[in-house]
Amino acid sequence: MSDSLKKIVQVCKGKSCSARNSDQLYRVLLDAQDKGCVIAEELGRCDCMGACTYSPNVRVDDHIVVSTTPESVISDVERGGTLPLIDHEALDRALENLI
Repeated sequence: MSDSLKKIVQVCKGKSCSARNSDQLYRVLLDAQDKGCVIAEELGRCDCMGACTYSPNVRVDDHIVVSTTPESVISDVERGGTLPLIDHEALDRALENLI
């Protein structure tokens, strides 16, 4: 793992990501961590992040790694996400204020 430790890494457990083997991604990250590779301060699962078109997805701090594979997930996490994480509730509130 690089010098810049990620704080939060979460593998999506939403319907689309689960259908595209997000469970396997999580197992790869857990296995690496069990073997001494430090993945993040917090490694876990999360609900849908809204990037279903690009699933399976992994949250890395405040970004999302999209369309990752079991073979590339560790290096993808090290590089960080490519899409910004969207706070859908905050977006909904902001849109309500505009109407």
